[in-house]
Amino acid sequence: MVRNASAFGLILLVVGCGEQAGTGSPGSGGSRGGTPGTGGSAGGAGDRSALGAGGSTADAGGPSAGGSGAGGSTADAGDASTGGSDAGGAAGTGGVDGSAGDAGSALRWTFLGTSIGAPVQAVAIDGSGNMFAGIDPIGYAQLLDFGAAGGIFRSTDDGVSWKPSNSGMYGLTVGLLAASGTTLFAQENALVPNSTVGQISAANLVRSVDDGASWLQVTPFPLNAVNVGPNSLSTNGNLVAVGYSNGTLGISTDGANTFKTTTVAGSALAIEVEIVGSTILYSAGGATYGSVDGGSTFTRINLGTTNQVNCYGSSTCYASALDPFTTAVYPSLFKSVDAGATWTPLGMTNPTIVNPSIVAVTSMGIVYVQEGTSGQLLVRSDDGGQTWTPVTWPPDSCAFPFVAQGDKVFAPCKGGVYRSDDRAATWRAANGSGATGAISGNVSNLVVDTSPTALGADGDIYVDAPGLLRSSDEGDTWQATDPFSQLSITPVHCFVTGMSALECLDNRQGLVRSPDHGETWQTIAVTPPNTPGPMQVPVEVAQSSSSAVYVGGFQGMARSDDDGVTFQPLIGSPAISALQILRDDHVLVRSGNSTLRSVDSGVTWNSVSSFPLPVLEDASGRLIDISGATTRYSTDDGDTWTTAASIAPLPNSGGRSAIDGTGRLVVVLPPSFDYLTNLGLPSVTYTSTDNGATWTILMPRIPNPNVTGFAVDKQGRLLAATTGGLYRLDGRGP
Repeated sequence: MVRNASAFGLILLVVGCGEQAGTGSPGSGGSRGGTPGTGGSAGGAGDRSALGAGGSTADAGGPSAGGSGAGGSTADAGDASTGGSDAGGAAGTGGVDGSAGDAGSALRWTFLGTSIGAPVQAVAIDGSGNMFAGIDPIGYAQLLDFGAAGGIFRSTDDGVSWKPSNSGMYGLTVGLLAASGTTLFAQENALVPNSTVGQISAANLVRSVDDGASWLQVTPFPLNAVNVGPNSLSTNGNLVAVGYSNGTLGISTDGANTFKTTTVAGSALAIEVEIVGSTILYSAGGATYGSVDGGSTFTRINLGTTNQVNCYGSSTCYASALDPFTTAVYPSLFKSVDAGATWTPLGMTNPTIVNPSIVAVTSMGIVYVQEGTSGQLLVRSDDGGQTWTPVTWPPDSCAFPFVAQGDKVFAPCKGGVYRSDDRAATWRAANGSGATGAISGNVSNLVVDTSPTALGADGDIYVDAPGLLRSSDEGDTWQATDPFSQLSITPVHCFVTGMSALECLDNRQGLVRSPDHGETWQTIAVTPPNTPGPMQVPVEVAQSSSSAVYVGGFQGMARSDDDGVTFQPLIGSPAISALQILRDDHVLVRSGNSTLRSVDSGVTWNSVSSFPLPVLEDASGRLIDISGATTRYSTDDGDTWTTAASIAPLPNSGGRSAIDGTGRLVVVLPPSFDYLTNLGLPSVTYTSTDNGATWTILMPRIPNPNVTGFAVDKQGRLLAATTGGLYRLDGRGP
């Protein structure tokens, strides 16, 4: 568990029984302009929808120190606390993540509020009053994929609005946060290489010294130790303590630049750590230890088997521990007023609290404790534990510690952050909104209906967020159009047919179809009942041309000529793993290591040069392959390829790619690993406006680099579905 830094810097680490998440009762960014030129003015505040859009275009002026005839000079890096836009010469600005923008660039990422809220495992408030939320769906057993988390979000207004804070992060599953001043630490979890099993889940420590605008890894990933990483964290000034799951305690006195390690209690699991001043308290294997010399030596403290310790704001600490002088079965609550040197049991009656868990402690002496057997009773003491008042648990499953300051309490919960302004008497969600920016979770299965029958003038956007949602007003509002709850299936891939129906591949290797924009659904039988096994076509991939729908898998393909209502097997068709329909209705598939093409609706197939699918296709039908470090083009459906001139090629290959309506190429290079340092290298997005000859880092950065899919709307704007929300690239760009 994580505790915020207290005033005296005492470190307390508990290693023993873990805490359980409680079960709930039923239940923009502004912009900062560049220095203006003589004739131009600095950009104004961004509008609400652009999450950091810049001001209006500066009037043209003569050359000046601030800019050469364009008005403003190069914009500064966006202030991360305001959303990170950069105004300056021309209209607009940088992005929602606080990245620097180009001079006069109008590119900006607009948050589209598909789903508000995500599984928050930890919250922390820094010395500037900014609040940070770490997303960890694995902590709630909601999602067992380290690559599908949303990372860190930051709020400057107590949860009214949120912006992503992920620059420099390698793994976006975050289970721990701690703050001291404007320096923050986080535990990032990721899949990393392992010499025995290929990949393991591991965690390391990252640090931000600029209020979350950027992050730097300060400890390596343990590559050959399964399930070893930070699982408890505390900081105060330059003093940082990290407890590891293998019993190791790491201590740094220089702000995490270097660490020394100790194993005071052998290999006992480290559960939590606290810092108060320069003294260290540490509990392992049920025993509690203290150090007054920065961790050089430890002395055992006379406290019973300890489950939890919490200190905040002074040398006053609370512990949940078994009383060594009784035969009690459940732990009791203890209090120390001398930084853990001595402890006094606190009677917890009226109401009676059994097996207490310390939820939060404030510098004002307010203590919040959860009854540990039922997990639904939360009590508060305003007098240092002398008397207790029942209060309310948030209406959700929540992790602790909560963060409490004055009368306000913030809780990390499965559905996001909950906030109380009356000492936990009442609660409300504090996840932001689509208009202001919000904590947002995983968005996938992005598809855009640009057909003439789409409900919206600019087309309809569909996403799984989770559950299928539709927006017909460019992402301003969303409606549930969910066949999956109706039909008890899970979406895998959705697409729009030639006659504007919506079809979705499901986890049962079947199809569902909606002819009315998601209002009603029917299950499609690709293979009729009683079809012999060799003639069955399990559906693993599906796509539509203007006149037919194609499906396929490891036993071949089938085609529908009535817009996906009925299907006929394509006799002699190949087993396929990928499928793409080109603008001319020619069909490309991947079969084994080969790429095949059919120009007669799947009747016959010919090999073409091998290239991965999907491949980009521009408005003229030219294919664009960015799977390698160089870009290449084909004007004959993949028979032959021409390599683009290489002025500034991509640094490496792979990743999702897209082309927007202006011809701008975008590719997200996946995270990589540095085996010399055992550190992860974050994902980076590149763009090219000269047909792939020159690639530069796309600025502003995508707010969440874990892109699950791209699409282009009816206006030609790029949409990016990520594990932390849906975003649209607006503006004219350079």
